[in-house]
Amino acid sequence: MANAEVPGKEIPSVTKKYLQFTQKSMKLSPVTAIPGIGKTTGKEMRKKGFDLASKVLGKFLIDESGFKEWVGTFGADKGQQKACFDGMKDWCGNFL
Repeated sequence: MANAEVPGKEIPSVTKKYLQFTQKSMKLSPVTAIPGIGKTTGKEMRKKGFDLASKVLGKFLIDESGFKEWVGTFGADKGQQKACFDGMKDWCGNFL
């Protein structure tokens, strides 16, 4: 039921990067494979040891409620934080 409209529910725009991330195993995907994480934010995350998407997933699973704020500490704006959170949430829904 992809892209079905639900009354009262906003349908997020879906990017190619988002679809690729949420529809396949992370394996050894780099942190920049995560929706909302580009070169600049990815570079800052790598400096702190978060070079792989799976490491960021670990942080998401430990502290989902504080995840967006944590992503913001690497320079991600509110939109990027939301994209990253939504990507992780949907990935978990598909694979966990």
